[in-house]
Amino acid sequence: MIKNDPQRMAIRKSARAFVKLSIFMIALSIVFFFLPSSSGQRFTFPLFYLFFILLLTALFALLSVLSTKVDKRRGLALQGDQSMLAVEQPVPNAYALPLPLTVELRPGRTYFSFFMGLVIISGFIGGFIAYFSSTKNNTGHHTSLIVLIIIVAVILAVLILLVAFFNFILRRQIRYQVQVDEQGIQVTYNRITTRVTWNEARLFTVNAVKKARGPKTYELASPDTIVRWMWIPGDITPLFMLKPTIPQQDYDRQMQSLLEVVAGRTHLPLYDISQPRAAWYM
Repeated sequence: MIKNDPQRMAIRKSARAFVKLSIFMIALSIVFFFLPSSSGQRFTFPLFYLFFILLLTALFALLSVLSTKVDKRRGLALQGDQSMLAVEQPVPNAYALPLPLTVELRPGRTYFSFFMGLVIISGFIGGFIAYFSSTKNNTGHHTSLIVLIIIVAVILAVLILLVAFFNFILRRQIRYQVQVDEQGIQVTYNRITTRVTWNEARLFTVNAVKKARGPKTYELASPDTIVRWMWIPGDITPLFMLKPTIPQQDYDRQMQSLLEVVAGRTHLPLYDISQPRAAWYM
């Protein structure tokens, strides 16, 4: 296991947040369980909280299993298993790119538009639910259409403001940058930065999802650090979060040239550590 692995760092940060959230939800469940409603029945949300916690626990367990499998394949590649050599080897060319170079990915507009559409639909559904609930609870008095419009407008305004705030935070916090210079390569993602110099590199790998329209993930590893970057194809699903900030053709040329630079500077072959077959969760 490599110490400075940004993927594991992100998982550990998420796990710590999950533990805090679980403690909060368990405490909240206990309070609601012992707090009877006006009808004398117990509040039933603790079951929902328990399901949510179990679901996230299963997710972290799956991530742990996947990381272990990748570690095993990475170990075989480090031992020089020739059967794991990638079919397409980049042509070594230390000067394929003008250095220094920065490649950047940003959250795409389609991703934001999709969530905005969900918000609008949710706002209308929430407004109608509130409208019919109000009509049912006030027998003999029907809520006017104007009240319904106001309810929907307020719900939509609040949700749109929340999504806009989320998008603002997303674009500020999620910065995916690959910086290449004469000394090595550095990747920043989720506010985690790792760097490997050319002379420290010991392993060059690719991990590709065995499905159409999936990104390829490349790794350059030293004994204690991994830098990991993605090559996002132009026909990737529109809901994929990250998109290149330059035209796709220019981005593809940069990515191909980057592989040639890595091969030329490190003199390492490219190993394929992908799963043999696509799994249902990928």
